[in-house]
Amino acid sequence: MICKVGAVGDILLHGNVIRSCKSGDDYDFSAKMGLAEALFKNFDISIVNQESIAAGSNYPISSYPKFNSPTQILDYLVYMGVDIVNVANNHMLDFGQDALSSYISNLKQRNLEYVGCEVDDSTTYKVIESNGIKVAFISYTDGSKLPIKTINELNINYFKGESYAMRMNHRLTKIKRDIKEAKAHADAVILSLHFGEEYHRLPNSFQREVVITLAETSVDVIIGHHPHVLQPTEWIENSMGKQVLVAYSLGNFFSGQGGLYRQIGGCFSFDLRKVDNECVVENESIEFTYVDVFGDLSLKKLSDLADQNEILRTGRGRVHNAKSIHDKLKSNFTKFNSSITVY
Repeated sequence: MICKVGAVGDILLHGNVIRSCKSGDDYDFSAKMGLAEALFKNFDISIVNQESIAAGSNYPISSYPKFNSPTQILDYLVYMGVDIVNVANNHMLDFGQDALSSYISNLKQRNLEYVGCEVDDSTTYKVIESNGIKVAFISYTDGSKLPIKTINELNINYFKGESYAMRMNHRLTKIKRDIKEAKAHADAVILSLHFGEEYHRLPNSFQREVVITLAETSVDVIIGHHPHVLQPTEWIENSMGKQVLVAYSLGNFFSGQGGLYRQIGGCFSFDLRKVDNECVVENESIEFTYVDVFGDLSLKKLSDLADQNEILRTGRGRVHNAKSIHDKLKSNFTKFNSSITVY
């Protein structure tokens, strides 16, 4: 039995993107994000990091620094075939707890599963079954990037991050507990972490220590977000000899941020294969994507642009050859993880 899981980075709707998708009094994301449909049809289970909330008409449509996106983006996630949405990130409280609660309600109305926050005492993980394989999803964000002192109603999944002086094992106690509980109800556990430094193309020492610590649990795959640029993937072997697949950051999937590597994201996938009641992670791959922020604001495959020897426009008059950038990224990714397939 094999289940193919797909994941993408940040869907963070800036003003330029929102305006480009406006159609009369409505919003239509299909013209700009059409590529996503083709990518997601290859997955049995898919997860996205919806970084901007979509709280509805009681709150203004808003971009940086406080984000609230049109709810039509959630309709498009359904159309894309998204199975589960990560909501734990540093923008989840941009308009406060009531707005976040409205956002959760909007997800529920569309039967979109989500992780990272609960409005009641539900479990902090969600299990989705496909092809006879049960996959548990958990999501946490670095609490140092949130106004956590204002949280008094919702169950938001956060851990004490870089700004707290404490031992790593102690700061990750809740996550380790959730992983243990989720594993009792699933064949595989996938953990999303919102952590790291924005725009850093390599994971910092804090990210690595977090990952190495959590690799000692029964987690199978760790997927990172927050830097808004791609960071490499690698396999971490724990003290028991188990291999854990890690993607430190999948970058921006669809956003209006300009700047070469801020316009590039990754569609990451891997197989879960069940053998004798054990789940093996294998066949990881990544498809680099590019948002033409200084052109038509559409989502494209970087490999297609490289094949056509296109020029990437990244603002302030800077241009880059797509093939050169694609080859550079491929070299970087295979240097950290020789087994990954890069498209």
